[in-house]
Amino acid sequence: MNLRQFSSFLAIIFSALFFLISPVKSQNLEQAIKFYDQGDYKDAKDELNSYLESNPSDYEALYYAGKLEGDAEKAAGYFKKVWGSSSQIKKEESGLELCLYYQAAGLDDSVLTISSKFKKTFPKSPLLPQILWLESKSLLATGKTEQALKGCRNIIDQYPSSSWAAWAQLGIADIYFSQGGFSRSIKEYTKIIDKYAGTEAFPLALAGMSRAFDATGDKDKAVLYMNLCKERYPGGIDSQSQVQAEEIIPRKDPGTAEKLTGTKYSVQIGVFANQENADKMMQKLKSQGYSPEQSSRTIQNKTYYVVRVGLFDSLSEAQKLREKLEREEGEVYRVVSN
Repeated sequence: MNLRQFSSFLAIIFSALFFLISPVKSQNLEQAIKFYDQGDYKDAKDELNSYLESNPSDYEALYYAGKLEGDAEKAAGYFKKVWGSSSQIKKEESGLELCLYYQAAGLDDSVLTISSKFKKTFPKSPLLPQILWLESKSLLATGKTEQALKGCRNIIDQYPSSSWAAWAQLGIADIYFSQGGFSRSIKEYTKIIDKYAGTEAFPLALAGMSRAFDATGDKDKAVLYMNLCKERYPGGIDSQSQVQAEEIIPRKDPGTAEKLTGTKYSVQIGVFANQENADKMMQKLKSQGYSPEQSSRTIQNKTYYVVRVGLFDSLSEAQKLREKLEREEGEVYRVVSN
């Protein structure tokens, strides 16, 4: 057998091995996905880890590895690999996951960077309404109020049948309330009650109406809507609704509204993907003489730990503390409402 014949022989052998091994690898990934869809996450993760040992660059597998990862930071690492690849496999889904993670972590500029690229890359994606909603929330959080309003209106106009249209309408109402436009906010909350009665935004609209009427001094209607909310939802507003519709950060001190609604303000130090890091920040702040508070929230089966300092009746007081902390730590912090 000469060299050319030997080379041809090796090529045949390698081709045969490839076709013999590939179906097994493919079956392993399919089995992992099947376990995942059934909610059998432990077996899914075991199967997927085994598969990734031989296929570390399989983007579909990396996406599911991110979904199965309990540590938010590590999960984001998987999604970044998929989002940054030239492949289109699970790229849309990974972009959405990263937006959710960055927003929970308070990294709104990163949300805006991804959403901008997402809109250009996937102009017809079914995930686009949610991406636009997250973008609007981050625009508001970074002080771009008019752009946030425009973004919410675009969702309603372009995706009227999407469940995110109701959240966009709620966002508009909340923005006007945060600016002290209580009468306008009532009109916007009313649109939710009229158009989106079957959505998760509906109970929040009832609560918003009560809050807005209270701010205008109409106590009777404030009580009416609050009682209506309690009657319709005796168990309280669904926790997932509260996660989706985070409180809007007021961009200017509403004065009277704070007293009427009992709004409190804190300085948010950070959102951490694991409790150990949050605990370390708590200890550091305590050693500096502060009295920090820690809370947790779960978004799509991932738990985030939030550390805040202070509890003030006015926005201006919270801003003073934020500026003091920023000078001391050399970091940028946010004032949030409670």
